[in-house]
Amino acid sequence: ISADQDVDVTKKDLAYVANPVVRPQGIPNGPHTGTLSGFAYNETLATSDIQGTLSFITDATPASAAGTYFINGLGLASNNYTFVQAATNAAALTVTAPITITADDVTITYGQTFTPTFQITSGALLPGDTPANAFTGSLTTTPAVAGAGTYAITQGTL
Repeated sequence: ISADQDVDVTKKDLAYVANPVVRPQGIPNGPHTGTLSGFAYNETLATSDIQGTLSFITDATPASAAGTYFINGLGLASNNYTFVQAATNAAALTVTAPITITADDVTITYGQTFTPTFQITSGALLPGDTPANAFTGSLTTTPAVAGAGTYAITQGTL
């Protein structure tokens, strides 16, 4: 065995992992947070050679449209780690738009089950969402339907 051989130790990837956030459109961003994933030898931020201040940023503003935005980590340096963004950071911030719904008028015959329906009259769901997966609860009547008559449809638990 020749003692003249080298061992090359390369830097290990360490991922910035942003905590997911959902906020309404028009509201300022709060401080974004996250963690680091992928330490070697059971190290932590405190026990490694990492220097700097862990922080997370986004370019989304209160005026940003509804949709998903990145939250990226930054601020650290190391001789042993290369810092990368976790794939989930690309869509870690979800900005929601205000939505107004209007109940549809319903006519039922005494004894039928009241099944309310509604239309989105302003705003829009995020791409891929449907009313079935974007809303929980249901519309109700006040008072509860008890006999023939006219009842106001209210928000209920929707």
